[in-house]
Amino acid sequence: MTVTEETAQAIHARILELLESGPVPQEELASAVAVLPDEREPVENWEQTVERVAKKMLSNDEIVLDKSDDPTTYKLPS
Repeated sequence: MTVTEETAQAIHARILELLESGPVPQEELASAVAVLPDEREPVENWEQTVERVAKKMLSNDEIVLDKSDDPTTYKLPS
């Protein structure tokens, strides 16, 4: 498994963990996912990587994007 694949799996798990506590604003997701700055070092484009993982999770119906919230938030499906 590559560093990028491992990072994507870690991001996936962290997004689910965060959303168990409640909605996360869309524009804050990348910073909320990062636990330690060194976790981001292997990934050149941290925000784009988090966004890519989130989009995949959306397409798999693991999370939802609630545009009726202000600001738009990611949530777990109800």
